[in-house]
Amino acid sequence: MTLRDELVRIVDAKVCPYLDGHFRYLSFTFRTQNAYTEQCMRAVRRISALNTDLVQLPPALSNLKANLRGKNSFSHIQRLHNMLYAYGATVIEIVRRKEFSKFESLIFEY
Repeated sequence: MTLRDELVRIVDAKVCPYLDGHFRYLSFTFRTQNAYTEQCMRAVRRISALNTDLVQLPPALSNLKANLRGKNSFSHIQRLHNMLYAYGATVIEIVRRKEFSKFESLIFEY
């Protein structure tokens, strides 16, 4: 065995385990850094989406404010008030028909 071969064997035996430990540490560090970078990028994307939604709010609110200041802004509420009477009349009619059917069944039994 030559001197060169002996030196290569010694370097491989003593330096490679040392380098292997550092390689594992660097590999773990890079994987961790990549995971944190990915997490930060997801957070920035979510913030961007929220910002886009937030930017759309002022025009929508000003449009709503303008609509509420109009003369007929609550016409749909008036329709709902009228529906209350229609609902009550429907319930009364259902109860009346149910009671009439009971009364009718009593009459036809005799």
